Amino acid sequence: MHDQNEWEALLHFGHTVGPMHPRLVPSTWDLLLMRGVERVRLHPYAVLLGGSTVYLLGPHPGDLPRGFALRDGWVSLEGADERGQRVQLGGLPARLVEMYLYVSDRLGSGPGRR
Repeated sequence: MHDQNEWEALLHFGHTVGPMHPRLVPSTWDLLLMRGVERVRLHPYAVLLGGSTVYLLGPHPGDLPRGFALRDGWVSLEGADERGQRVQLGGLPARLVEMYLYVSDRLGSGPGRR
């Protein structure tokens, strides 16, 4: 089930960082945090070679998005698919996964707002 912050992200403006290779997620995540982007504004997702999307559901309190793991060129994902169904995928070759980080604007900001 999606939480209120995830639905709010869909209703507000933002930008997407990606596509990127899974090995770039840790450094990109860290860079965004160092630039002052709050974790609640980060909404990671993965698009698989076949076109399926896995949304990594927050909160994301750690050094990496919750539901994302990369080890020796293999990716594991845990989250929800386009229908909101729980998804757990392990042992995917990293070359078959494109990662994205949607960064939502702060509530009350966006085009035409001050």
